[in-house]
Amino acid sequence: QEKLPMLNHILSYPTTIYIDKNGKVRRIHTGFNGKATGDSYVKFKDDFYLYLDSLSAE
Repeated sequence: QEKLPMLNHILSYPTTIYIDKNGKVRRIHTGFNGKATGDSYVKFKDDFYLYLDSLSAE
């Protein structure tokens, strides 16, 4: 609660927390998009890798 107070109200699982190289929370994603969700899975996967690449490049 002290380190990540913004998570106090998140009630969804799984929850992915994107933290940049400086330790700042940049994005929080809740829920699951598995292969069975079709287009939602493809979009999530593409966005996930694109965002990780952008964080890594900073």
